Formats: sequence, structure tokens, C-alpha cells
Amino acid sequence: KFPNLEFMATGVIHPSMVASPVEQAFRRVTSIPFAADKLTFSEVVIEVLLDENLTAYKEVYNWMNYIINVNDVTPTRATDERPATYADIKVAILNSHNNVTNTITYYDCIPVSLGDVPLLSTSGDVQYINCPISFRFSQFEIA
Repeated sequence: KFPNLEFMATGVIHPSMVASPVEQAFRRVTSIPFAADKLTFSEVVIEVLLDENLTAYKEVYNWMNYIINVNDVTPTRATDERPATYADIKVAILNSHNNVTNTITYYDCIPVSLGDVPLLSTSGDVQYINCPISFRFSQFEIA
């Protein structure tokens, strides 16, 4: 669905997972922790290399605008090439021989942050421009 985002991805920051214990008050003790009943995930962050046309950036920008304006589509703005609201993201983990050892699938992802893009003309050497993109998701699976 997002070919430029897939091709230009240079790194992934796998999110943390927190199982917060339930605290129960008890006499003469501050509280007693019980096993958690919920998991909380932070955001998965994908670092994307930007080309001169900002194609990957534009894909996510249009996706985020579509999600926000999904109910405001008028006949003049309606197109057949609208992005999906949710998408699954698959990340392949490679070994030293570039063979896939594990695949992490993040389900029901939505973009929540399109990071800062430093546009600088003062650097002497070739500087590649990267942009972090953060996604929220419902769950992930490692296979």
C-alpha cells in the first residue's frame, strides 16, 4: 500500500511493552502489587530516508490527512487512490547472511507522528535526510 515508505525505511525502533501491576492497599504496608491485567505498548518508530521528491514523506502525510479528514470527503475531493485507515507493518530480522530469522508484525497501525525534517544548506559533505515516523498499533507478533 505504501511502496516508497517500505523501500526507504532505514531502521526501526521496536517499542517497549509495560505490564503495570495492580496495587492493593494494605494496613501498615504502602501497597501490595498483584499481577498486571493490561499491557501497554509504546510507539513503533520507523526511520525513513527522504529522497529529493519527498515521496515517502508525502505518502505518510497523505495517509495522516486522510485519517483526519475521512468524514469530510466531498465529491470533488474523492478519489479511488485513498489510503487505508489502518495497515499492518512487517519487519524482517536478518542474520549475518541476510537470511530472515524472525518477522515482527505490528497489527492495525496508524501514523501518529511525522517527525522533524532538517533542511540545511550549510553542510559541506553529502548529508542524507532522515525522518522518524511513529505508529500506534493494537498488538504485535514475533514469528
